[in-house]
Amino acid sequence: MLSTNKETNIKTVGKDIKYQILTSTVDHPDNFRYTTYGISVLDGNGCELCKYSDISTDKGWVEQFALMCVEKDVSWLHVGDVLKDSMD
Repeated sequence: MLSTNKETNIKTVGKDIKYQILTSTVDHPDNFRYTTYGISVLDGNGCELCKYSDISTDKGWVEQFALMCVEKDVSWLHVGDVLKDSMD
């Protein structure tokens, strides 16, 4: 079961697009908990364009992925494809 997302570390991109790092706590059936990280891409009005939860337990990797999307000016339409390619 996934707990409510906590939002941290908003990164702004040109054209009023923001990448937001999401934090979730997962309760594993074997009686332990762990934290996972994801991203949300928001427009200039704060409306969510896309969201990818539970990407990794490595917050640094998720932050680096978001920064790479910013640096490469990845369209929010292609974030999912780039994420999939990055994980293969």
